[in-house]
Amino acid sequence: MIIFVGKYFNMLDIYLHKILQIKFIPIFFICFLSACSEESKMLKVALESSGKNKGELEKVLQHYSDPNDSLKKRAAVFLIENMLHKKSFNNILFKDKIDFFKKIEFIWKDSTLTKSAKNEKFDSSYESMQLEDAISNLELHENLQIIKSNYLIENIELAFEAWKKFPWSEEVSFDNFCNYVLPYRVFDEPIGNWRKILMNRYEWVLDSIKNPTDMREATILINKSFNKSMDYFSHLRKIPNALGFEELDSLKIGKCDHLVIMNVYALRAMGIPTSAEGAIWANHRAGHTWCSIQEKEKLLFAFDPLYPPEVSDSLYLNGEFNQIPENSISKMKAAKVHRNTYKNYYKNIPSLSEDFSNAASISSTIGINLLDVTSEYDIPSARLNLKLVSGESDDILFLKIFNKDHWKKIVWSEKDHNGSYNFNNLGTGIVYLPTFLYDTITIPPFIFKEDGSLHYLKPNLNLLKPIKLKRKYFTRAYVNNALNKMVGGIFQGANRKDFSDVENLFEIRSTPEPRTNEYSFVSKNKYRYVRFFLPENLCRVAEMRFYGKSYLNNKKSNVELFGKLISSKFKKNSGPDRIWDSDVLTYFVADKKKGGWVGLDLGERNQTHINSVRFYPPSDGNSIEIGDLYELFYWCLGNWKSLGQKIAEAEELLFENCPDNALLILKNHSKGSDVRIFTYENDQQVWW
Repeated sequence: MIIFVGKYFNMLDIYLHKILQIKFIPIFFICFLSACSEESKMLKVALESSGKNKGELEKVLQHYSDPNDSLKKRAAVFLIENMLHKKSFNNILFKDKIDFFKKIEFIWKDSTLTKSAKNEKFDSSYESMQLEDAISNLELHENLQIIKSNYLIENIELAFEAWKKFPWSEEVSFDNFCNYVLPYRVFDEPIGNWRKILMNRYEWVLDSIKNPTDMREATILINKSFNKSMDYFSHLRKIPNALGFEELDSLKIGKCDHLVIMNVYALRAMGIPTSAEGAIWANHRAGHTWCSIQEKEKLLFAFDPLYPPEVSDSLYLNGEFNQIPENSISKMKAAKVHRNTYKNYYKNIPSLSEDFSNAASISSTIGINLLDVTSEYDIPSARLNLKLVSGESDDILFLKIFNKDHWKKIVWSEKDHNGSYNFNNLGTGIVYLPTFLYDTITIPPFIFKEDGSLHYLKPNLNLLKPIKLKRKYFTRAYVNNALNKMVGGIFQGANRKDFSDVENLFEIRSTPEPRTNEYSFVSKNKYRYVRFFLPENLCRVAEMRFYGKSYLNNKKSNVELFGKLISSKFKKNSGPDRIWDSDVLTYFVADKKKGGWVGLDLGERNQTHINSVRFYPPSDGNSIEIGDLYELFYWCLGNWKSLGQKIAEAEELLFENCPDNALLILKNHSKGSDVRIFTYENDQQVWW
């Protein structure tokens, strides 16, 4: 008996043909035999999509044909049917560019180099050794068409061994096992043999754990060891997930995704159901990826692969880790938090529209392996019921957030019978841009406030006003942290080279701004030596100029003082010359975090009164810089429109005739790429 299943399976076939980009699906697949299930249908599609590799997958299924292996058979089916649309890099990049990676490993281990110096050397090697060309030639391969039967069988056997062997895994459900222990990959990294190696590496946990059934304690013990074996190198973000387990295990360094992959491997090898979670920032560029374990009937336990030493074991055991890791420090905002699963969620793809010409791009935007877990996190969110008053309408409405330098689709909703679009657990305090599939909408962006209300940012072209701008990007947490550390720094004068007769001239008592700060004071004595004595735990200075009295033509005036640059010991390539190079992104970096200083020797006969100092603290290059060319834009009717260009003559820009209630961005055409949307309220830039 044949039953036609109607719209759901018809849509599913369209998904598989359009989105998964596989071969033509025979018409009998849109039929539904009474003895068949959706699961067996998906398995057939997967096998048909495997091409010449179909025999390898059938060997796996045949291997578990014994009724005693029924659970393992289900696991094999789960892996194969959800292998659709999963692609992986091969590890050719590491083999072809082994000299580059060896050099990077050497640079990272050089303790005499500052972080910025390491980044500079990385960039130089990246360019000279043509990594960009090599990366552009990398290809992703369909797992269904390359994976081998012996690999899958070994993966299944070792996963089951860990599930049954370790006491903390006793209560792990089969569903969680399949999604978060069984999978052989995390993202699109090369397929590798990691289970046996890591199970042997961390098997000591069985003898060290106090409560063998406590999955969280087992996780902490493994992660404490993991923290000692890997390190974070931000510039490796230029390298895609094309490094496999063996390569990363050898390098011992990686970007965020690399570390998450390795951490997930370590925990899954020990039978701990672990997922990679992530968010795209709604008030910043890029996003963040971290880990969580799936404990039965317990609060979410989310964590970064590497955590700072000050995070104690007791905090890990007793803390409520239901926040985005480190977000209390970074103050980033997430519109949505997603869990990366192995299972394919076809419901992530809109189904009402009959036009699937852009289906593949929808899939890549939403992600069929992403599970919305925003509600599990303690982040500000609310339900949004949106009814468009403009008269524009479509079956599906997307919401975009501004990330890096463009709008990015982050979530969608189908129109309900009332003509409304409903979004659950949507991050608040964020600017969203509503749009249809082909970006044809002209509705203005809106602020989704904490109380659930909306404020539309429609520029008022009839009300123009002047605005003063100090930055093109908000001041990030790490910059604020560096600025706060300036408090306690002291400008000093002396006439002995060893500063044994030092006198304090001025102490920084409040947090400076991320721009030139001028401090004026009166020195009673004349000095040959002047310096800035860095506060404890601070070792960086960007720019500094001293000013003193001059009596040219019998007229007293303030002039810039010149002399020989002097300092305490410093890091390689970060000497005192960096405070005089007119580059706010290069620093003098003291060798130690205590007792560092940098200054001038004015010369034996040039002692003078010191009256002021102009001082630029560590920053990010996003403040207005004199001589740079800037352009201001506002959002109107679906596009950014220019309000004109200006060359900065001071560390502040004045733009006349800016529309009220406008969403703005400021671009620096001279250098840098950071841009961030903002509004102008009460004579201040408000960042979104």
